[in-house]
Amino acid sequence: MKSQLLEILNPDNLKIDDRNIEDLIIFTLDLSKKINFYNSKNIKDGHWNSLIELDDTFLIAEILQFDLLFYDQQRLNIIQGLDNFSSQKEKKKIFSNLFNLISNYFQTINK
Repeated sequence: MKSQLLEILNPDNLKIDDRNIEDLIIFTLDLSKKINFYNSKNIKDGHWNSLIELDDTFLIAEILQFDLLFYDQQRLNIIQGLDNFSSQKEKKKIFSNLFNLISNYFQTINK
C-alpha cells in the first residue's frame, strides 16, 4: 500500500501535458520575448529574451526542434535523382534543388 502511494506521488507520473524539456525551453524563450525587462532605473530596457538567448541551453533546444530527418531524406532524394538521370539538363536542375536545400539549411541555422 505504501509503495503504491509513493508511486502515485512520483512527479514523473503527474505530467500536465506531453511536452518534453526541449518544448518547454522553446516555450520559455518565446514567452520571454513578450515580457518587458526594466533596468535598475525602472525604465523599460528590452525584453527578457535578450538575457537568456545567450545561454547554450536555449540554442541547443532550438536546434533539437529542427527536423533533421526530413531534410536528410530530401537530400537523399536529390542525390538519388542525380544518380538516376543522365541528361545534363536534368542534372543541372537537380543540382539547383540541392543548392536550394543547402541554402535553406543555412537560413534556418542563421535564424
